[in-house]
Amino acid sequence: MRYRRTMVLFIATVTFATTVKSQAQVSLYPQVSAETNAMGGAGVSFVSDNALATIANPAELGLLSLHGVLSASYMPDVPAQLNAFAIEGGATLNRYWRALPLKFSVGLGYSNLDYSYPEPGENLTGSLQTDGTDAVTFALGVDCAVRLGFGYTLKWVNTKGVDAYYNSTYAPDWGAMLQVPITRLVSQTNRHLVRLASNVTPLFNITFGYSERNVANYMPYGYAILPPEGDLGWNFEFGLATLA
Repeated sequence: MRYRRTMVLFIATVTFATTVKSQAQVSLYPQVSAETNAMGGAGVSFVSDNALATIANPAELGLLSLHGVLSASYMPDVPAQLNAFAIEGGATLNRYWRALPLKFSVGLGYSNLDYSYPEPGENLTGSLQTDGTDAVTFALGVDCAVRLGFGYTLKWVNTKGVDAYYNSTYAPDWGAMLQVPITRLVSQTNRHLVRLASNVTPLFNITFGYSERNVANYMPYGYAILPPEGDLGWNFEFGLATLA
């Protein structure tokens, strides 16, 4: 069946996430997007056009690229001495290779994060240690009965302390997401678009996400060890959309 373009009138989300692999580590991953902060850090399964969201799960760019995206975000936070910048873009491959059996998309992103905090044994007015990351994300999206997103981030981590102390290491991330578009599946089953009015349709999506950070186990990092971390979560979206 053929679908018409839609414009979202209203949308709300319910999100849950839990850490499934974690050990004590230095403060390297403050929450750097407004959406993730509002959800208590549960951004692993949330699809957002905020380019900083890719830090929580690189697969987010895979799902977002299915609709085409070009986005940039910058967040300065003077009290927390945090500066974060990200830019990303993505497009479908089918417009160039029409013979593809499914809808495929690719995405590419870059992010930079600098976060300063007191060195071990220092108070807030003492010497500050700075963690920084430079990361390049590659993503793939697939749209079949459900939507799949995969992402891999090449990430370089460095820290600077007093006495010209400097340490750098490579710590890649990866993620996967599965989105179930309930409204679309029901419409395909019934062979007509679900409507609440002549030009209004409900919007229901369930998204599952998993991401791992620092997948190269136990890299020396500054005063501590940078261990792997893993987050698992789900997100339920509901709302209304109008047909263009």
